[in-house]
Amino acid sequence: MLSKEGLMIRWNILAAVGIVAVVGFVSLASVYAQQKTSKSAGFTTQDYIDIQQLVARYPYAFDGGLAKGAAYADLFTPDGVFINQDGRHEGRTELQRMGGSTRRRETPLNVAHYIVNHVITPISSSRATGTEYLVVLNIAEDGESVHSRSGSIRLGGQYRDEYEKTPQGWRFKVRQYLNKDATETAEATAEKLRSQVYQPPAPGQGPGRNAR
Repeated sequence: MLSKEGLMIRWNILAAVGIVAVVGFVSLASVYAQQKTSKSAGFTTQDYIDIQQLVARYPYAFDGGLAKGAAYADLFTPDGVFINQDGRHEGRTELQRMGGSTRRRETPLNVAHYIVNHVITPISSSRATGTEYLVVLNIAEDGESVHSRSGSIRLGGQYRDEYEKTPQGWRFKVRQYLNKDATETAEATAEKLRSQVYQPPAPGQGPGRNAR
C-alpha cells in the first residue's frame, strides 16, 4: 500500500506525463495543419525559389537603371504599386521613371541596395507576402569599402511585399519601403503611407528623395 507521499509523487508524475502528451499532440496538430494548408494552397518549393529570384533581380534593375527603367517596371504586375515616404507610385510609366527612364545612361556595375533576411508567407497558389531588411550603401567608384572617406551607409529599413503569380511568373503586386522606425506608432505610419497620394518632384529633380 502506497503512503500519502508515494501517492502524491505518482500523481505528479502522471500529471507531468499528461501535460507532455497534450503539448505534443497540440504541436503535431499545428504541424499537420500547416502542412495541410501549404498543400491545399498549392504553393511549391519552386514558387519560393522564383520569388527569391524576383527579389534578387530588384537591386540589379534599380541600381543599374537597366533598359531605361523597363527592367525595373517588368518586376511588377501591370497594376503594380511601389510605396514609400513620397506616396504611391502606380502604373508602368511611373515605375519605369523610378527605375531609370530619365537617367543619361545605364550603370550596370553600380552597387547600392543590399536586401537580406527574406521571409516569404504563402497565401494561395498565386499569392504570397514577404518582408526583407534593406541597407543602402554609398560605395566609392573605385570599389573602396563603406568605411573609406568616400563611402557611407545611406539608409536602412524594411520592404513589405505582396507577390502575385502571373503568366510571366511571380511579380510584385505591392512593394512598400519603410525607413527604420522603432517608435510605438511605426505600424500606424506604415499603414498611412499605403493610401498617401504621390506628389511628383519638381522638373529636373528626378525621383523623390525616398525612392528606394
